[in-house]
Amino acid sequence: MQFVRTQTDYRQSTLTRKIYEMWLAFLLQYRMEKKEILRSYLSVVYLGTGLKGVELTAYELFNKSVDELSDYETAFVVALMVYPRPRSEPPVWKQRVERRAAYGLDLLTRLGDRYE
Repeated sequence: MQFVRTQTDYRQSTLTRKIYEMWLAFLLQYRMEKKEILRSYLSVVYLGTGLKGVELTAYELFNKSVDELSDYETAFVVALMVYPRPRSEPPVWKQRVERRAAYGLDLLTRLGDRYE
């Protein structure tokens, strides 16, 4: 549903909008595989000022392709979904993103290969 909302860019807080988004998400599930939906979402997700999509973000922040990122760099990019980059980067923002990235890495380590 988040992908549908991002793509449609409707912002009204109405029941009609929500039902329409649910209907589109339902149709999307039958036309695309989950991995395709996830890839599509990751290519358009807002990650902060001047950052849209994980590929652009990887190049902007680390001058690398997504495939070349280290585990920590990948976790940092993912953490931007929770704490998008502001126009000016105060130290507290970077601390939050780094803490979230560390949490993600820790969770991945504890879960192991269960979700690959």
